This record gives sequence, C-alpha cells and structure tokens, in this order.
Amino acid sequence: MKRQQYFKFIWMAVIVIFVVFAGLLFFNFDHLSAGKLEKVEVVWADPVTEDDNILKTFTDKEDLKNLTSVFFSKFNESIFFDTAQDSLLSVVFTFEKKTITFKLFSDSDLGSQEYTYFKFPERKMRFSIPAGQRKLLSELMP
Repeated sequence: MKRQQYFKFIWMAVIVIFVVFAGLLFFNFDHLSAGKLEKVEVVWADPVTEDDNILKTFTDKEDLKNLTSVFFSKFNESIFFDTAQDSLLSVVFTFEKKTITFKLFSDSDLGSQEYTYFKFPERKMRFSIPAGQRKLLSELMP
C-alpha cells in the first residue's frame, strides 16, 4: 500500500512541476508578483534622435484594469522564442516592485490603426490581441 502512495506522490509532483514549467514558458504572469500597478505609459521611440517620447500616461483605475486585461494572462503563441524586429511603440507598466515593457504592433487599414499583437521582449514572447480587446485598445491608445 505504501508503494502506491509513493507513486501517487511522484506523479503529482511531476504534474505540478510540468504545470509550473509550462506556465513560465507560455503564459505571462509576471505582474502577479510585481505589487500594485501605479501607472501605464505609452512610449514612442524616435528612430532619428533615439529619444523616448511619452505619448500618454494612464493612472485611472478603470483604464489600468482594462490595459492589464489586454496585456497579461495571455498564452504565448510562438513555441520558439520570437526574435523578430521590435516595434517603436512600447507600453510600459510601472508596478511597485518592477517595470514591465511590451512592444505593441499594429496594422494600418484605410487610415485607421488596429493593434494586432504585442511582444514581451524580456522573455521573447509574442501574444495576439483578440478582436474584442483590439477595439478597447484602439479607444485607449493615442
């Protein structure tokens, strides 16, 4: 009987390790240990002067909540690390304990701009933005 309990314990440990490992590789839960979200800034990196220009700063609780829902707890769509060129547009989340930066990409269609995906350069992850959240993001962004 003890042998069965030992094997159950080993299987549970393997499953827990697998879930944690998969979570670290494929999901971006970095905000959970970062403390309270203080502000979100949209930053444009000027390619000529190499200066960062803050286009918009969000501090309203509802806006912060909406932006957090768009950028966090998403599934990484690239199995291999994404090393493609970065965007000039960044969204910077400033938490109590850390700052997390995402690169935001968009497609222009007939004069309107639609945000389609973003990258987490620190961990080389790429995430698609669902259609419902694209509209929300387009309303919030400058």
